[in-house]
Amino acid sequence: QRRHRFARPNFDHGEPIRRLGLAPLASVWLIAATLLMAVYVNPAHAVLIDLPFPSTGRLSGENADTPRDVDVLSIDAIGTIVWNGQLTSLTGVREELERKRR
Repeated sequence: QRRHRFARPNFDHGEPIRRLGLAPLASVWLIAATLLMAVYVNPAHAVLIDLPFPSTGRLSGENADTPRDVDVLSIDAIGTIVWNGQLTSLTGVREELERKRR
């Protein structure tokens, strides 16, 4: 019996080489992604400013003769501007700030 020059090695059974199983690797990546999402802290979209806390007497209307040292400015979602409970405009806010500055 003559051997061929390019004979198959003993470990070759004529079957194609199987692909590497990726299911364990995918499981590890899924767990890692889940843990990262659980640990991630979503930053708050807020600017925190320490403001002085007014006394309750001034806010409740007591001592109305004394000038207020606390001004409340609020702007709602549609752009309505309210200064100390009075409806105003942006020009009115500027004028009030200029008046208080003098």
